[in-house]
Amino acid sequence: MRLLVDENISPETARFLDEEGHDVELVRDKDLGARDTEVADIAREQNRSILTQDTDFGEIYYFSRPEDLTIIVVKPSKQSVESINDLLEKHLQKVDSETSGLYILTESGYRTLK
Repeated sequence: MRLLVDENISPETARFLDEEGHDVELVRDKDLGARDTEVADIAREQNRSILTQDTDFGEIYYFSRPEDLTIIVVKPSKQSVESINDLLEKHLQKVDSETSGLYILTESGYRTLK
Protein backbone atom coordinates (compact mmCIF):
# COMPACT_ATOMS: atom_id res chain seq x y z
CA MET A 1 0.00 0.00 0.00
CA ARG A 2 1.19 3.54 -0.76
CA LEU A 3 1.00 5.53 2.47
CA LEU A 4 1.56 9.15 3.44
CA VAL A 5 2.31 9.09 7.17
CA ASP A 6 1.12 12.16 9.07
CA GLU A 7 3.35 13.98 11.55
CA ASN A 8 1.53 12.51 14.55
CA ILE A 9 2.69 8.99 13.64
CA SER A 10 6.18 7.99 14.76
CA PRO A 11 8.96 7.43 12.21
CA GLU A 12 9.37 4.07 13.95
CA THR A 13 5.92 3.10 12.71
CA ALA A 14 6.88 4.29 9.23
CA ARG A 15 9.95 2.01 9.35
CA PHE A 16 7.76 -0.86 10.54
CA LEU A 17 5.41 -0.34 7.59
CA ASP A 18 8.33 -0.09 5.17
CA GLU A 19 9.70 -3.38 6.49
CA GLU A 20 6.25 -4.90 5.94
CA GLY A 21 6.55 -3.99 2.25
CA HIS A 22 4.52 -0.78 2.09
CA ASP A 23 5.60 2.27 0.08
CA VAL A 24 5.89 4.91 2.80
CA GLU A 25 6.42 8.68 2.64
CA LEU A 26 6.47 10.89 5.74
CA VAL A 27 4.77 14.29 5.90
CA ARG A 28 7.60 15.51 8.17
CA ASP A 29 10.04 14.93 5.28
CA LYS A 30 7.96 17.13 2.98
CA ASP A 31 6.94 20.19 4.98
CA LEU A 32 6.98 20.18 8.77
CA GLY A 33 3.84 21.83 10.01
CA ALA A 34 1.83 21.22 6.83
CA ARG A 35 -1.88 21.92 7.15
CA ASP A 36 -4.22 18.95 6.87
CA THR A 37 -5.61 20.21 3.56
CA GLU A 38 -2.06 20.32 2.17
CA VAL A 39 -1.47 16.76 3.37
CA ALA A 40 -4.65 15.69 1.58
CA ASP A 41 -3.50 17.40 -1.61
CA ILE A 42 -0.11 15.64 -1.44
CA ALA A 43 -1.85 12.29 -0.90
CA ARG A 44 -4.06 12.88 -3.94
CA GLU A 45 -1.14 13.98 -6.13
CA GLN A 46 0.91 10.93 -5.18
CA ASN A 47 -2.00 8.47 -5.05
CA ARG A 48 -1.33 7.64 -1.39
CA SER A 49 -3.53 6.80 1.57
CA ILE A 50 -3.11 9.08 4.59
CA LEU A 51 -2.20 7.37 7.88
CA THR A 52 -2.94 9.57 10.88
CA GLN A 53 -4.25 9.81 14.43
CA ASP A 54 -5.94 13.14 13.60
CA THR A 55 -9.71 12.76 13.48
CA ASP A 56 -9.97 16.20 11.82
CA PHE A 57 -9.18 14.43 8.55
CA GLY A 58 -12.76 13.15 8.69
CA GLU A 59 -13.96 16.66 7.90
CA ILE A 60 -11.58 16.90 4.99
CA TYR A 61 -12.85 13.57 3.71
CA TYR A 62 -16.50 14.64 3.86
CA PHE A 63 -16.19 18.24 2.75
CA SER A 64 -13.71 17.90 -0.08
CA ARG A 65 -13.37 15.40 -2.89
CA PRO A 66 -13.78 12.11 -1.00
CA GLU A 67 -13.95 10.07 -4.19
CA ASP A 68 -10.18 10.26 -4.60
CA LEU A 69 -8.97 10.15 -0.99
CA THR A 70 -8.34 7.31 1.45
CA ILE A 71 -7.75 8.19 5.10
CA ILE A 72 -6.77 5.68 7.76
CA VAL A 73 -7.20 6.93 11.33
CA VAL A 74 -5.63 4.83 14.08
CA LYS A 75 -7.10 5.12 17.56
CA PRO A 76 -4.97 2.97 19.87
CA SER A 77 -5.95 2.36 23.49
CA LYS A 78 -2.39 3.29 24.53
CA GLN A 79 -0.30 6.00 22.91
CA SER A 80 2.75 3.95 22.05
CA VAL A 81 4.53 2.90 18.89
CA GLU A 82 3.89 -0.74 19.79
CA SER A 83 0.12 -0.20 20.17
CA ILE A 84 -0.12 1.59 16.84
CA ASN A 85 2.00 -1.04 15.08
CA ASP A 86 -0.15 -3.81 16.58
CA LEU A 87 -3.31 -2.08 15.31
CA LEU A 88 -1.84 -1.72 11.84
CA GLU A 89 -0.63 -5.30 11.77
CA LYS A 90 -4.08 -6.49 12.81
CA HIS A 91 -6.24 -4.34 10.51
CA LEU A 92 -4.29 -2.67 7.69
CA GLN A 93 -4.71 -5.57 5.27
CA LYS A 94 -8.49 -5.01 5.49
CA VAL A 95 -8.20 -1.49 4.06
CA ASP A 96 -8.99 -1.33 0.36
CA SER A 97 -6.57 1.34 -0.84
CA GLU A 98 -8.05 1.12 -4.34
CA THR A 99 -11.41 2.40 -3.10
CA SER A 100 -11.58 5.75 -1.36
CA GLY A 101 -12.87 5.78 2.17
CA LEU A 102 -12.37 6.81 5.75
CA TYR A 103 -11.13 3.91 7.85
CA ILE A 104 -11.06 4.00 11.65
CA LEU A 105 -8.84 1.34 13.24
CA THR A 106 -9.34 0.54 16.93
CA GLU A 107 -8.47 -2.29 19.30
CA SER A 108 -11.95 -3.75 18.94
CA GLY A 109 -12.03 -3.65 15.14
CA TYR A 110 -12.32 -1.24 12.28
CA ARG A 111 -15.03 0.84 10.67
CA THR A 112 -15.27 2.02 7.11
CA LEU A 113 -17.11 5.15 6.13
CA LYS A 114 -17.57 5.66 2.41
